[in-house]
Amino acid sequence: MAISSPASGPPDPFGPVERDPGHSSGDRLMRWWPAGYTISAGKQLDRRGPEVGAFSRRGGTLRQKGEGPDMKATSVRQASRTKPGAESRFPFRVHARAIAALGRDLVTDDVVAVMELVKNSYDALATRVDVKIRPGRDLFSEHEYIEVSDDGHGMDHDTVRDAWCVIATPSRTDRPFAKAGDRVRAVTGEKGLGRLAAARLGDDIRVRTRQAAGPVFEFSLNWSDLFRAEDIGDAGIRLSTLPDESFDRAHGTSIRITSLRSKWQGEKIDALGRDLARLVSPFGPQDFAIRLDAPGRDGTADMREIRLPRYMSEPKYSMAGKVDADGTIHWRYRHRPVGGAGGREEARVDDGAGNGEAGLPCGPFEFEIRAWDLSADDTRDMAEHYRETRSRIRGVIREHRGISLYRDDVLVLPKSERARDWLGLDLRRVSRVGTRLSTSQVVGYVRIGRVDNPGIVDTSDRERLVANPASEAFLASILRVVEILENERDTDRTKERKHLSAKDLFADLTVEPLLSQVQAIHEEGGNVEDAIAAIHGFAPRLERAREDIERRFGYYNRMAVVGTIAQIVIHEIRNQTTVIGRGLKKAAAVAAKVGDEALGRAVDLAAQSAKTLDALAERFAPLARRAYRPGRRMSVLEEAIDRCCEMLGPELRSHRVAVEKKLEAGTRVRIDPAELDTVILNLMTNSLYWMSRKRGKHRLRFRAAPGPADGRVTVSVDDTGPGVDVRDRELVFRPGWTRKPGGIGMGLVVASEMVEDRAGGMQTIVPGELGGATFAFDLPLVDSGGSGDSR
Repeated sequence: MAISSPASGPPDPFGPVERDPGHSSGDRLMRWWPAGYTISAGKQLDRRGPEVGAFSRRGGTLRQKGEGPDMKATSVRQASRTKPGAESRFPFRVHARAIAALGRDLVTDDVVAVMELVKNSYDALATRVDVKIRPGRDLFSEHEYIEVSDDGHGMDHDTVRDAWCVIATPSRTDRPFAKAGDRVRAVTGEKGLGRLAAARLGDDIRVRTRQAAGPVFEFSLNWSDLFRAEDIGDAGIRLSTLPDESFDRAHGTSIRITSLRSKWQGEKIDALGRDLARLVSPFGPQDFAIRLDAPGRDGTADMREIRLPRYMSEPKYSMAGKVDADGTIHWRYRHRPVGGAGGREEARVDDGAGNGEAGLPCGPFEFEIRAWDLSADDTRDMAEHYRETRSRIRGVIREHRGISLYRDDVLVLPKSERARDWLGLDLRRVSRVGTRLSTSQVVGYVRIGRVDNPGIVDTSDRERLVANPASEAFLASILRVVEILENERDTDRTKERKHLSAKDLFADLTVEPLLSQVQAIHEEGGNVEDAIAAIHGFAPRLERAREDIERRFGYYNRMAVVGTIAQIVIHEIRNQTTVIGRGLKKAAAVAAKVGDEALGRAVDLAAQSAKTLDALAERFAPLARRAYRPGRRMSVLEEAIDRCCEMLGPELRSHRVAVEKKLEAGTRVRIDPAELDTVILNLMTNSLYWMSRKRGKHRLRFRAAPGPADGRVTVSVDDTGPGVDVRDRELVFRPGWTRKPGGIGMGLVVASEMVEDRAGGMQTIVPGELGGATFAFDLPLVDSGGSGDSR
């Protein structure tokens, strides 16, 4: 068999091409050969070997290997390639199975595959896209299909050839924005692989498309035939022109997928509806409508507009704002009770998790987070106000739960159910002290841009962000925003309840008020329904007590863990300082023997450091002992302050903080030295952190004055930081409450409870004496004739 060229001369190997008429795949898959060649025998063209046809070119003729002089020429070439020093050049070839890996296998979820096709419609500047699903009774049925149709700009002949038929085309990377008149969109697909997701959905695809005032084009493809091709360059499509009436839109594209690979019904269709609602930001411009036409639960056709119910835009708690390039968070919080009556708004600026002048590696971004309380009372109020069932309300919030990441208003994360908690909110809620929001309680977005945030990139499987400094800083900033929202929400939830001291925790765990109320109902002739109503009314009180105890015990559990760790650390410090001390003694002896003064000074300095470390362990050892009982030792206030200033000396110097002391010598107070050091260190580290957020020199001042009663002294700590907002003056002592990024809300709680154990109290004075924060606490003095072990 031979293929001959036209008589005009040798063909241009890169010239026009025509379909191989002998290929068995029909119109769905074609092999392409230089135009003008004719086949003189009806054999199938292939390159897999002489049995099915392997061809070489000589002059203007393609000959089958093994025919005539080509066999001899081949033997000569093979012999020359085996000579020493001979070189060969091999071009890369791509097997068609690579498309299966890029499309069908890489996209691991059918719902995600449909979403990729809808994203292509968005990139085509469509204002509406219709997703139609018609499942058949059997897989691979001709009557079942998925169709995605849009009114986008469509494709012409050149677009089909140069974009659709080019795998991983750089067209969207080169042109990251789609424009038509005044409309501009940042395209979502930059890898050029989205259309390959269709290979996961079904084996056959038919595409019809047209541009405005242009002809209607159609092409089809069978993925299985394509995957069997040895070289992707040998595969192609036939582009046909159809009558104008064959396409019912002035412009756009329609993709119909048949021979479906899986069943579409019930929960799978519902999941698609939920994720389509998340595809385009509900917070952004509403210029992209999606309709889903698919069978409902009863099997009948169900056309639904993809939109959110009204209560999703009227959350009980919300926070919106932006994070600047330097990490500063500008936020506005709103508390809106169901129905809109009352509530409050708050706007502030937070230093966030920035890196000073270096800024955030991720760049600036915007955010909005909405949150709900989902208790029985809250969902009942919502159901009555919005005339919706409680189960439906919970279900809708659950369907849209989590914080979504949008790049230029198009969804980036999450793309599947397992990635809903890509921020780790649920794990964070379990491992952190205080009131935390779970993924099921929030619906939010974070908006980034291709220009401002080039370092924030999602992985190829579209399930997470690529790990790099930009994404790490980005995640830290988002979690700080969530933390601020949690603090404000907690304020509104508990503003009617004062912070309880440890001894008051169980005050509400009594049924006496309920018994009295039921007794009164009985005496007044009430019935069982009245008693049940009283019990229901009493239940919230027990629930609040349970929440307080649960919160506090979580905190105490953390403290118990800290105590266990303290035992281990102190034990190791003592062991190591003992070993170090022995080594230093030998080193000192050597230094004295050889007369090396420099070595002797270095050994003395090391020995002093070891003694300081050992003294530190000794001072805090009582707190780690199981038999520890507070109040058995006393402390000298001035000495404790000096010790703490020495321990924090490097931080004081690095932040240029001048320490002032307005104290009298020898003020003895009845508190263990380790506990007093803990109180002072917590206040100092708190001041140092907030002063470090302001540039310039700072002051930290300690004062002592007569206490609120005889035999007590009041100690005040003043700083020149940003101070404490008057609305936060009581919240700072609540377990788990903090405005410090990454803080756990324990320091001031620890300090205040140690003071309360001495019948004292700690308070915040607003405004502070030096313009920043002022904390004051009182302690009992040791009587002049009293005894106290000051070891």
